[in-house]
Amino acid sequence: MGADGGRLLACGAGAALPGGAERRAHRDGARPRAAGPAASPRLVRRGEHVPDLRSSPLQERLRVANHIELDPPDQPTAARRADALVWICEAVLGESGSTEAPSAPPARIVVHADYDLLTGANPAGRGHLEDGPALSTNRLRGLGCDATIKTLIERDGVPLASGREKPAVPPDMKFRVRNRDGICRYPGCAIPATRCEAHHIHHWFDGGPTKDWNILSLCSHHHDRHHDGEFEIHRTPEGDLRFVGRDGTEVGTVTGGHWNRPRNRAGP
Repeated sequence: MGADGGRLLACGAGAALPGGAERRAHRDGARPRAAGPAASPRLVRRGEHVPDLRSSPLQERLRVANHIELDPPDQPTAARRADALVWICEAVLGESGSTEAPSAPPARIVVHADYDLLTGANPAGRGHLEDGPALSTNRLRGLGCDATIKTLIERDGVPLASGREKPAVPPDMKFRVRNRDGICRYPGCAIPATRCEAHHIHHWFDGGPTKDWNILSLCSHHHDRHHDGEFEIHRTPEGDLRFVGRDGTEVGTVTGGHWNRPRNRAGP
């Protein structure tokens, strides 16, 4: 991309704007289309002057898309379409990116769960959506990785006290982790970290610390699969992460030592 601060995207790679459109672009102060990577005709808007900050993410997505398997067996088309719908809804509800008006607050799902159930101290405990169905322990632990937690102390069903809301992963820590990881850390997954969830390698329910080295980015699909027991994550002495399937088959290793536990720290 050129240093002129923007580019004019046309329909199709290297397509010239019609004479009238080109004249209108120059009349409105837009710069001609700069030479660069091919753009998808279905993803760009013809005749619009797009600043670098807007067009660069698009070009990066196109570059990544060219190297992604069209229908990987562990992410069928139906599942990816469902994820895409969720992402669109999240963008509209909480991440519109508009500078004209404040975005709406993120949608909230309230979950009730016995603490002893989450820690395994009381397998007979209960957990459910507010005014909704029961949830499995695995699903509750997955939600707890990256949720806003509010404690409620009760006795025999009578609330006695409540605590303040506290995010399981503070926003500034999540920002650092996303920038460190870049993408979902499951081997071979290219979902951007900005669309991932923060996962505790050693769960805080089990005494794991909420520290950068104990958090990694997992897309919702692989986060759910992990908590459903489809694969485990093991930390190596070098600070790398080994992903091992339910049957013991090694899926892959994420290297770099970013998850190396400091000395004299407990936990797996």
